[in-house]
Amino acid sequence: MDIVSVNEHKSKLNQQSSINGISGMEQLRQELAKREKEIETTLTLMKELSSQASEEELYDFYLKAIKADKTLKSFALLVRNNTEWDVRTSFQADQSALYQNIASLPDHHTLQLNDLADLFDGEGELQQVLVLEREQAEALLLFKTNEHIADRKIDTNFLSMLTYVLLTSIEHRYYQGLELKESVRSREIKQGKKIQELLLPKSLKTKGEVTFEATYLPLHALGGDYYDFTQIGDSYYFCIADVSGNGVAAAMIMANIQACFRLNLRIGVPLEELVDALNDIIYKNAGGEVLVSAFFGRYQASNHRLYYVNAGHNAPFLLKQGEEQIQELHEGTTILGVFETLPIMEKGVLEGLHDFTLLAYTDGYMGYRDHHGIALNEFALGEFFKKNRNLQPKKLHEELRGLISRFTPENEAETDDITFISLHHEK
Repeated sequence: MDIVSVNEHKSKLNQQSSINGISGMEQLRQELAKREKEIETTLTLMKELSSQASEEELYDFYLKAIKADKTLKSFALLVRNNTEWDVRTSFQADQSALYQNIASLPDHHTLQLNDLADLFDGEGELQQVLVLEREQAEALLLFKTNEHIADRKIDTNFLSMLTYVLLTSIEHRYYQGLELKESVRSREIKQGKKIQELLLPKSLKTKGEVTFEATYLPLHALGGDYYDFTQIGDSYYFCIADVSGNGVAAAMIMANIQACFRLNLRIGVPLEELVDALNDIIYKNAGGEVLVSAFFGRYQASNHRLYYVNAGHNAPFLLKQGEEQIQELHEGTTILGVFETLPIMEKGVLEGLHDFTLLAYTDGYMGYRDHHGIALNEFALGEFFKKNRNLQPKKLHEELRGLISRFTPENEAETDDITFISLHHEK
């Protein structure tokens, strides 16, 4: 199967818009292009950070990236180290007056936005986003939006991510200069962890007869686990992924997965084409240094069908009400990011699915043993699933967390994140 690139998806959007005249398709096309630009910008910043560019040059690049987005009318980045505030960069804002107003503040909680609004160009409300908060340091974005989007809610994830990458990487340079390698490594992991937290879904609510539930146990500073879920009409889309490595590189691959997963589904791209496109992005951006195992699924409630692609991931369990035999969902392809073109592609289809539960998971539990020395493996997990088949999703996940708590990893230093997601259909 040929790789379906993002450009081809945009071409599909243009064709659908001209044929169907659906104004919403143009909006989706613009959003997809915006997400592509955000990923490209963040990856470019990471390359700049690894170069010999000066701190001033890094801030110049950062400011140009924010201006290019054309979302903000005016902007300022405020940073506090201990009790000292600084306006690191800004545009269309009175930087000198702003500094005078914030210089004596103990922290951002005492900031009065109304007192600062006139220092920023634009008629809209002055808004703030807290990017970093520690006992001795804070980073805060203040901005006004352009008038043409004043009534629209702004997605601040990109702003937060870009700012966090910039500030913590500059901090890394300081520690590298002192040759504190352990501190550098620790901060790299924390940096990736922050981005990971921004990407995980905030709400799992659904409409209809399907319930989605997730358990994420961050047993390591950053293990690379990611999951997502979205409902479009009567279709319930979900994915779970395990990204190799940690730090910013792994977190940026998670951002690729999120953008590709959500936007391609909204324009009607089939799962197998989505996986091809995602493999293309990962291979080109990571160059084989970051690999991803993942499972992508779509349950269509109107015809009771499950469509899925397993990309080298642990096979999820599916159990129908009244049946004893667990189905393991293997059909799909290889791990993503290994091959420029995926060597195989199969889409799994299960029909007539009523009253069932699907459980998918990452392999962080591998190597765990109880006090008798008995290992927690796929067989044990499957038996646990069968025993608790009749539990409602929330209760099932409570029991899963209880199960994990009764086991201990053989090697604490190599513990990994553990993630479980479940999809439950009940008439």
